[in-house]
Amino acid sequence: MRNPILFLIALLLPLVAAHSQAIPRTHGPGDQNWDTRFAPAASGGLGLQGFVEAIAELPNGDLIVTGRFENAGGDPNADFIARWDGTAWHALGTGLDHRGLALAVAPNGDVFVCGYFASAGGVANTQGVARWDGTAWHALGTGVDMTGPVLTNILNTMVILPNGDLIIGGNFSNVSGNPMANSLARWNGTTWSSFAAPLNSAYIRDMAVAPNGDVLACGTINFGTGLPLQPFFARWDGTLWQNILLNTNDFVYTVEFAPNGDLLVGGNFLSVGGSTGIRYVARWDGSTWHSLGPDLNYAVSSLAGCPNGDILVGGFFFDAGGNPHADNIILWNGISWQNLGTGLLRLAGTYVNTIHVTSTGDYAVGGAFNTVGDGSVPMQNFAIYRNNRVGLPEASAPPTALRAYPNPAHNTLQVPLPAQFSGALTLLDATGRTIRTQNVTAGTAAATVDLHDVPAGLYVLRAGAAGQRVVVE
Repeated sequence: MRNPILFLIALLLPLVAAHSQAIPRTHGPGDQNWDTRFAPAASGGLGLQGFVEAIAELPNGDLIVTGRFENAGGDPNADFIARWDGTAWHALGTGLDHRGLALAVAPNGDVFVCGYFASAGGVANTQGVARWDGTAWHALGTGVDMTGPVLTNILNTMVILPNGDLIIGGNFSNVSGNPMANSLARWNGTTWSSFAAPLNSAYIRDMAVAPNGDVLACGTINFGTGLPLQPFFARWDGTLWQNILLNTNDFVYTVEFAPNGDLLVGGNFLSVGGSTGIRYVARWDGSTWHSLGPDLNYAVSSLAGCPNGDILVGGFFFDAGGNPHADNIILWNGISWQNLGTGLLRLAGTYVNTIHVTSTGDYAVGGAFNTVGDGSVPMQNFAIYRNNRVGLPEASAPPTALRAYPNPAHNTLQVPLPAQFSGALTLLDATGRTIRTQNVTAGTAAATVDLHDVPAGLYVLRAGAAGQRVVVE
């Protein structure tokens, strides 16, 4: 559901760039949980050569990613949109001819994408919005009117209603020639129509669907209905636009619902509901606004709720909650802020634009970044934080921890063994699946593990009670 925040990037660039120049930051624990495969493409990694704007998940667990990148995984057709199957990037036909900004996945697995493009796969009438059925691209009516100055007609966000209708939002004058379908529009599978009461003018940045089917929209909004609505946020209850007393002093950039139904909002605001103690991110429990822990120090552009109630927050901030490892991404566990390794940084302006909690519990992250905070893990604009790590040892390794080398390893791993060890030497992947095993007899001082056909990633090597995390390149 995320949308780009173009003018905010320009506003924040001097501040963020000045901060980012300080990397590498203080070394800290947890960076071993970042997947190491998404290093810059120029160095042979699977990172994306352009900013990521949105991430969505297919029913089979594959991820769809869209943004400003081209040639994902070296595929010349994987432009501006691509599919990640857990191992490699794949094209969707011949891709888009310009950047995608938002994604939605239907229950049958069809992928909807909207943004600032004139064509999807070269198919006629796919300007601005299109559907991918797993095999081919399809138009939705005659598309969106994309004429006018650059970025004047643009689609930022889309959601699917419980009845299957698709809602798109942005800054556009009409869809399929319908002038009533401006800024917000509804596709019922056959035709476009205006969504809710027609708008006088609006720039819709993000939307979310409430558990009861209401639609939340944020941006700059002029409803033209005489209702006393503040211009940054509103709720459509099926009949009327409603003000839920957000009353922010500045823009709301992103809106999301937590698994328990609470409403989450993030943006550039310094007060909510008249309270100056709630800044940049807030939670609405149905009657009262709440802060998420100590204030952040700059804007929030992405939010994601986890099944266990944790809340992931991404944006343009650094040292969140006074934590020197909490740059641009952080997790709120209901009690305190928790860093994800040493955060994410980029040498010239960093932002986390989208976060998706996968069906396996991992965190897929997109934006503009090229390293973790301490510089130890290079990555390019797309990253996966391995949160659901079955069988991996905790950060406090046992006293008999292994000391295998080199680490990171490439073709082989040398393993000095604990005294009098005998039994199985086992290499496990992030899910706890056995990748290698070999028996060692008592008195063996060291062993060699062959890694020639082991995919790059994070693993655990075990010898009895001893264990060690190992990065394979």
